[in-house]
Order: sequence, then C-alpha cells, then structure tokens
Amino acid sequence: MTGVKTYITSTYEDTEMIKDVALANKTSPFFSHGIKNYTIDNVNFPTPLNEWYCENKKENIDYTKVYYQFLDDEYQFYDLKIETRKLDDPIINSDYYQYNVYTERNDSTTTYYFKNEVQDITPYIKTIEPSYYNYSKQFYSSKTNTFDSNYYHNAYNLDYYENPIAYKKFEKQEELLNLNKAHYELLERNDQDEIKSILSNFLILSEKYKIRNNLNPEAWLFMVYQPENFKLKHIINDEKRFIEHDNLEYKDKLTPFEELYKDFKSEYYLESDSLGIVFENIDELKTKPIVSFEVHFYLWISFVIALLIMVFRLTGLKPLLFSIIATVILIIFASLVVVLFDYTISISNDLEYIIAYFAFIIGTTILGVTLFMSTKIKKQIAAIFINISFVGFVPYLILICAIITMHQKDNCRLIYEDYFYRKENCFQLLESLNPMLWSIIFLVIGFIFVYFFSKKILNWKAMPEG
Repeated sequence: MTGVKTYITSTYEDTEMIKDVALANKTSPFFSHGIKNYTIDNVNFPTPLNEWYCENKKENIDYTKVYYQFLDDEYQFYDLKIETRKLDDPIINSDYYQYNVYTERNDSTTTYYFKNEVQDITPYIKTIEPSYYNYSKQFYSSKTNTFDSNYYHNAYNLDYYENPIAYKKFEKQEELLNLNKAHYELLERNDQDEIKSILSNFLILSEKYKIRNNLNPEAWLFMVYQPENFKLKHIINDEKRFIEHDNLEYKDKLTPFEELYKDFKSEYYLESDSLGIVFENIDELKTKPIVSFEVHFYLWISFVIALLIMVFRLTGLKPLLFSIIATVILIIFASLVVVLFDYTISISNDLEYIIAYFAFIIGTTILGVTLFMSTKIKKQIAAIFINISFVGFVPYLILICAIITMHQKDNCRLIYEDYFYRKENCFQLLESLNPMLWSIIFLVIGFIFVYFFSKKILNWKAMPEG
C-alpha cells in the first residue's frame, strides 16, 4: 500500500487537486440534477439571506404575513433572535419548542436560535421560481480543510430530513459563503463566453477522472444560460440509466414538482456523484496512515493463503486444481451470459443488478449443494463444491451486502436527488461503517465460518471413495 499511496500522492499533487476541486465547486451549480436544489429556500446570497431562516413546513407558516409559493411548496423567511445560556440553565421560554430552529452547544454554554420577525426577501431575490441564483451548496471540500461544525439538530421543531438545506446553511462555513458570492457575481456578469469556458474546462476535468457523461459545451450552455433571471429550464440526469427509466414511471399520480421535473428532463447525463467519490478516495489515500491499509492487506493475503493450504491438505492437489478450473469456467460462463443478455434485450440500465444477482444465484447454488448434498454425490465432485464454498464464502457474504446496498441507494434516490443528501441522510449498509471496520468484521466471520465448516469437511473425509 506504500506504493499505492506514493503513486496517488505523486499523480494527484496537492496544488493540482486544489485547482480541480475549485473548478468542480465553481461548476456544480450548473449540474442541474434536481429542481429542489434551486428553489428559494436554498438561497444564501446576498447578505442577509445567509443569516435568515426559511420555514417551509406549512403548519408553521403564518399566512397573515408575507410568504411565497411555488407550485405546492410555500416558504416564509425569518430573521433570528439569539439567546445564550449556561448548560445547566432550565428552558424557561414557553415558545422554545415552537420557535427554536437551531441550537449550538459549547463546553459551558448553549446558544439558542429562535425565529423572530417575518422578513420580505423580494429586494434580494430575482424570482420565486427555481433559479441558478438560489443554488447554495458546496460540491466538495477537502477533508483536510473541512469545517467541523458543532451544531446539532433540534428534533422538536425542525425536521432535518425534510429541510436539510435550512439546517446546513447556518453552519459557519466561510468557504461556502465565498463560493455562493462568486457564483452570484458570475451570474450577474451574464457573460456567456465565461460560463461556456467554465463548462468546457469541467468537461476536460471529467475526462481526466473518467467521469461518465454525454455533455458537450454547446448543449450544456444552451440548457443553463437563461439570461432572464437564470431560471432552471432543463434537468441533467445524474446517471445514464435515468435517461430512459426513472422513478416517476412507476407512479400513478405525479406531484406538481414531479410533473415539472418530467417536463424539464433532458437527454443528457452527468454522473457527478462519481467525481465526489473520486475526490474522497484520493483524499483518504493521501491522509490515512499507511499502516492501517498494510495491516489489513497482509491479514487478508495471509487468510487466503491459509485457506488454500488448508484446502490442499484436506482434499488434495487434484480437487484443488479442478476447483480452480471450475471457478474460471464459471466466471467465463457468467460473463458470456451477461453479454448475451445485454446484446439481445439491452439491459445496460440494470446491468449491475443482472451481474450481482446472477453471481448470487451461482454462489447460492454452490453453497446449497455443499451444505445439503455433499454426502449424496461423488466424493471427488463434492470436493470441488466444498473447496469453492470454503474459499468463496466471504466474497459471497460481501456480494449479499453489496446487493442490499445497491437497493438502498436506489430507494434513497426516490427521496433525495443528489449525492450530498443521500450520503448525509440515508443508511447504506456498506457505507455505514469505515471500510477498515468492515474488513475486520468480514475477517472474523470468515474465521467463524472456517471453524464450523470444518465439521462438514470431516463428514466428507469419512465418505468412501468412488
């Protein structure tokens, strides 16, 4: 792993990565992945919008005062009143649960943020319709430069899952505010050539990191360049498969936002999530200690070698060789079947599911034969099934976890449109724990399986030859 870390560090130098991340952040408002990213509850610039709170829960809106409506969503903006108390002071404000929207806790004090007066934002916004002016998220911030906020969610009032933008926006991130300001000024300049240059440079960056897309500068500029308040008019899919199939086709009745999404949806896609993952992986490899990778790497190498030696000692050389040949044949067969399916019925949108479930069926069959039929078939044939099950159980378990995670990710897309919110709010099995911790868990399960599976091997050994 030392070599891998050295390669990553030398290939992706810090100065180069800083420029790439800056370009990605500068371009991200134009990704156009979802309508909800561009509604007025996201707006964060100019000041004082970054200091105000947007209420978008209908039951909390005061309809006697100024509010805003787009389709079936309603918004009301408040300035905030701040109160700081000692940690052990009781809550004496009777309006706490109704008006408290944020709470900041330090070592000795607690600061409460309360909704104060309703504000008119008309002088600060261009339109109440979805607009590129309203986009206020940061696509990526390097882990070595990420602000560690100590704000936490007040479950009594603000539903974090329904209004994540409002919660995140009060984190005091100077870097984010600077990005919002730069984006606002870019739109104010209304320079078509400047915007096209940014989009072109990002597509070059995408090619560098192998980020899949079918965009070109001219088509992208046509979709995002709307001189009249830069309103959102086109949606760029965040995955290729959503061009032909999306979650809306399974719904009998669409909401107004879903109808608008359907109208705005284009034939273009940009898998921007992949770029965020690439940045994360590079940062992780650069900053994590080498020892943690090396220890796990050598543990797994040792575990696999120990399994192969054990298989060789228990079943002999001939069954081991036949097991290796059988595994290679199965891989070739599975690959041919997947290619045949893809060629005949065009399953490219669900290819990962086809591969995963086909591998799962094969693995389940082999394991089932090993557990329930190994004493009913010829000893030499049973040896092949036992060897494959013995070595392949942990990969089989990882495959099951991967299939569960794939379904969780797709279900999460029904709720959150972009990678940031999915990562923050959705439980995804393989991403719920640190990879190093998963490594230990799978390794321990592997040892437990070997211990109990040894009895099955002893039963096989006791079988008569022939």
